[in-house]
Amino acid sequence: MKHSLLKDTIIKLFKQGHSRNLKTLLEKIHPADLALILPGMDAESKKALFEYYVTDKQAAKIISRLRDKKNVSDVLSGLRRHRISEIFKHIEPDDTAYLLNMVPVKEAEALLRLMKKDDADEANKVLRFSHGTAGGIMNTFFVSTKADATIEQCIKELKKSKEKNDSHYIYITDAEGVIKGTIKVKDIFRFSSETKAMEIMDDNPVYLSWDAPHSEVIDAAYRYGVPEIPVVNRGRRLIGVISAEHIFRTAKKETASKTLNTGGLIDLKEPNKISTLSSMKIKLPIMLYAAMIGFLGATGINYYLRNDGIHGPIISFIPLILLVSYIISNSSASILLRELYFERINASDSSSFKSIMVELRSALLYGILVSSAAAFYSIYLLHKDVKIAVLCFIGILLSCLSASFAGSFLSVFMVRAGLRPTRVPLTLVVCTAVVASLIIYLWPVNYLYYTNI
Repeated sequence: MKHSLLKDTIIKLFKQGHSRNLKTLLEKIHPADLALILPGMDAESKKALFEYYVTDKQAAKIISRLRDKKNVSDVLSGLRRHRISEIFKHIEPDDTAYLLNMVPVKEAEALLRLMKKDDADEANKVLRFSHGTAGGIMNTFFVSTKADATIEQCIKELKKSKEKNDSHYIYITDAEGVIKGTIKVKDIFRFSSETKAMEIMDDNPVYLSWDAPHSEVIDAAYRYGVPEIPVVNRGRRLIGVISAEHIFRTAKKETASKTLNTGGLIDLKEPNKISTLSSMKIKLPIMLYAAMIGFLGATGINYYLRNDGIHGPIISFIPLILLVSYIISNSSASILLRELYFERINASDSSSFKSIMVELRSALLYGILVSSAAAFYSIYLLHKDVKIAVLCFIGILLSCLSASFAGSFLSVFMVRAGLRPTRVPLTLVVCTAVVASLIIYLWPVNYLYYTNI
């Protein structure tokens, strides 16, 4: 509700031309909230917002929090080249690499050319690593010094560092850059300026290899209670640091993935934007199994019924309906909950409606495939009656659509009512959708048959 109200206020001030009031409002809104509001705005409004109403630093903070390819592309494509260059000066290399991974290769190469050479080089260091590893989320800016450096020299290094306000440690390395120890920034002021780093450093530092998976990053952060983790190459040479912010983001994604996948049938680990095609690809493996089992069940049930009337084929397809509707409703609900959790859609605006429509299109295509197969199955193996086959086609198609709509709509409704996406009772949502789809399947088929339509 808060974000919907903010979005409406921003759009109203923008349309009415209240530039001063709009700038004042934007200064008071946290960048993370603005990043959540953006998906509900049209491309022209996004362009104007970044072009005229936010500073370079504000823009950098907002863009670095975007987690949707379309919004990143809308914002960047609407900005002048010089402005993009200025904005990227305020974005850390790890966030820059993440954003560049979200846009097409040619566009990413063009953006790199717009950046200062030093910034582009730092971003390229992170781009070399997979985003699913420690190297892919590390920041290449850190404070390091040699073991024989004094506290006074350490403080000078802190002052020179671009990231001095975010640094929790000073890293002690040898001449080859191999990590030897760490000193907490807050501790250096307890010692005299002539004290050597080697005298006060922790010589058993926590560090991770660049290829460590995200789960290992989270485990290390919790096990050792450290706010940031150094990343090393195979020779233990320090190459970057994973900040507290990125540890938190990674932990949030991993926790959400585990929670949303509990009792689910699909893998929601990768937070990619869902389209109709990608939604179908997610469901495909389990749908194939469901269809195979459903059709085998239909053959078995029809064999025992030995009924030439309408009820034989209709009852035979009930296992298929239950399996398919369960999978469609489960995956639709899980996908919507994931989108809501990662804040790429908002339960109170049109972005959630668009995502529901994506799931409905996916269910429509699957419904056509499954119901067509069922119609042919009915004609050639169960009951040689075209009318019954057509009725089964209609019933199964409607049941697929109702399962997808019920699963996705109920998920959005519950989040809008105040539940967190990870707290939505997925079992209740899916059971409701399955019952609804079964009723939708049985009622029209019987009604149309007995009214001789």
